Amino acid sequence: MVQMKYLPYILPYNLNMYVCTVNPSIPNILAALAAAAVFVFLILRKRSLQVPGLSAGASAAVFVLKVGLLFIFWAVYTYVYDEPQYADIYKYFNDGEALYRYLRQDVYGFFRVFLDIENESDRLYMNTHTLHWYKPFEEFPVNENRLIIRFHALLYPLSGGSYFAHAVVTGFFGYLGALLLYRSWLPLFRSRAPLWFLAVFALPSVLFWSAGALKEPFVLLGAGMLVYALFRPGKLWYLLPALLLILFSKEYVFAAFLPGVMAVLLGRTPAFREKPATAQVLSLALAFALVVVISAYMPGYNFWQILYKKQEAFMNVSQLMQARSRFDMPAFQPDVTSILGALPHALLNALLRPFPQDVHSLMIAASFLEMLVLCGIGIYSLFHVRFQRPDPEKARVFWFCLSFVLLLSAIIGLTVDNSGALVRYRMPALPFLMAIFVLILQKNITIKWFKI
Repeated sequence: MVQMKYLPYILPYNLNMYVCTVNPSIPNILAALAAAAVFVFLILRKRSLQVPGLSAGASAAVFVLKVGLLFIFWAVYTYVYDEPQYADIYKYFNDGEALYRYLRQDVYGFFRVFLDIENESDRLYMNTHTLHWYKPFEEFPVNENRLIIRFHALLYPLSGGSYFAHAVVTGFFGYLGALLLYRSWLPLFRSRAPLWFLAVFALPSVLFWSAGALKEPFVLLGAGMLVYALFRPGKLWYLLPALLLILFSKEYVFAAFLPGVMAVLLGRTPAFREKPATAQVLSLALAFALVVVISAYMPGYNFWQILYKKQEAFMNVSQLMQARSRFDMPAFQPDVTSILGALPHALLNALLRPFPQDVHSLMIAASFLEMLVLCGIGIYSLFHVRFQRPDPEKARVFWFCLSFVLLLSAIIGLTVDNSGALVRYRMPALPFLMAIFVLILQKNITIKWFKI
């Protein structure tokens, strides 16, 4: 039986407030093209915005590809989905529009809401005119919906209300994040730079999910900034903005990154500079101990209960929406022993699905083929490993990536029960999974026109 507390996730309080942009106007498309032209101009003029190994024109083409994909992304959500008014690409945009319109009604009220100091009148307006500013239940003090709603509200007067212009801007955020990630580890991957370029800029899941005006481009930008801060000399000042951006975009991605961040910072001390594996194991142990203590003594932040509630919410929504790509979830109780027992099944789901029996749509089929290719690259890389004492810097990258991939996969595998959601939530892990394969592949890869 579907619990009523989960209905607000998918049933609008007022259908009239949800206006789906099925037939976009010419001005909306022109606004998007104008925004794209500005970013292309910047890429062509600024060397720092160009991809190392590509010409200025080719770098701009990488961004233009993302712009083209945003229209495909919009078409999929608008015409393929049975009820596009419930689609994520519209819900945050519509809430952002509602917040912007509050500025015209009550200037001081708008700024109170924007700064999270709203009064009863503000709460009444936001409850009446938005669907996602408030959540049915809150597990953390951070409501990650609000960052993207604020983004849409701020951009709305500049874009003239064009969803596509907003998607172009977030697409540029995704491009910047991928560029920072690519630059950060390029010195280590120089002999395999073409493969690293494909891992960062051309993975289908990353291209697709970072094309819309969703949270994913913000996460990708935050991840790029985070890696740039940790692995490029003198760039540590990027760290705090990166962590805050990830936290306010998707808190579970933030949680998955933390032990790796702790290990890299610990590795900067003399005692652990040559022991990256030890630093990572110690960081994971400290993080696990902290979670156990907080869960035991702060019931409002019980991590095991949060995972249990997340799984329950996903299962209820999937049941109500009759998701065709549902699969068996690892059953667990909200305690550490039960969750550890469910981890192997959870990791199997998160890292390998969709399986052939999960394929019920073109999107799931594309993800299935993508995972087949990634598995093939992983197996190929393992066959070309040279077992020798690794360079500490390469080992530090390896353990950082492995920690993040496994922790994010564990969280997703324990909570998500359908392939449609899984392929989207797994997206941030894929470039880091590929980084592991590129790192262990001891074979030069060159392409004539790709010069580093």
